[in-house]
Amino acid sequence: DSFQLQRQPKLKRPGAGNGARTEQVKEITRYLIEEEPEASAWMTKLSRRKRFQKRFFQLKGPFLMYWHQKINAQQF
Repeated sequence: DSFQLQRQPKLKRPGAGNGARTEQVKEITRYLIEEEPEASAWMTKLSRRKRFQKRFFQLKGPFLMYWHQKINAQQF
């Protein structure tokens, strides 16, 4: 009980709309916490201001997630 997530992950999937069901979100969150990443690497992404930003990406199943720092990914 000492470990708690500080934030819920933003889940984006095609056709989800704004009304994602609570149980689906809980199930996906549980999956993301328990599964080991299939791939992970430092890459760059293009910001809205057309600047490249270095981020740590992880692929877990169909979900591609990224963080500013690698240590943040290890906490998830």
